[in-house]
Amino acid sequence: MPSTDFRLLNEKIARQSLRYSGRTAMAANISVSEARPPQDDDSPLAFTMEGYRGIAPPYIVPYYWSPGWNSVQAMNKYMDEPEGSNQGGNPGVLLFIERNGLPLDFYKNIPGFFKPEPGKFLVVPHHLIFGSEELSSNSKPVSELIPEPFLLVNEKEIKTLRITENDTIKLIVDQISITGKIKVENSLPDGMAAMSVISPSGAFMDLPGWGRIENV
Repeated sequence: MPSTDFRLLNEKIARQSLRYSGRTAMAANISVSEARPPQDDDSPLAFTMEGYRGIAPPYIVPYYWSPGWNSVQAMNKYMDEPEGSNQGGNPGVLLFIERNGLPLDFYKNIPGFFKPEPGKFLVVPHHLIFGSEELSSNSKPVSELIPEPFLLVNEKEIKTLRITENDTIKLIVDQISITGKIKVENSLPDGMAAMSVISPSGAFMDLPGWGRIENV
């Protein structure tokens, strides 16, 4: 690693991106004069937005950002080509890919495939553009667009329940009940239902969870 004296175009490398422009406002309730950022005596990086803004050597890149690009896609600017090598070479060394001759286990206890249970539904949340966010729901223009609570199941399950679309039903999950209309959504598999998330409205349901549907 380079020492703290390392410079690019006579500048330290800025740790903070231009998106950190609100840093003065963070302490405006204390003082409108921005405090001096911490000083780093151990690396060529600076705790500030000011500094070198080009493509830094790969071993000291503080973040991936490029004007007009989302953060993830900006990584392409730091490579020779998309999914290619880093500009300036790869900074690290691959130490191992196996352990005791066996592949590394990144995930354990993976649940099996979903299996429907008779008389029950696995209820998942269904978020909406209007209604699922608490603060915006308090504004009058948004509140006028919030629908009544509804539950989505596929057409086969509606026939099994002997109800029709837009009937009023009661969904019960962990002794919490919500009343709403039932609607058809054939992309849902058998034994699964999606409850609209409308906030703030009625009781809170901890989803996903197993529940049952009753006709009202």
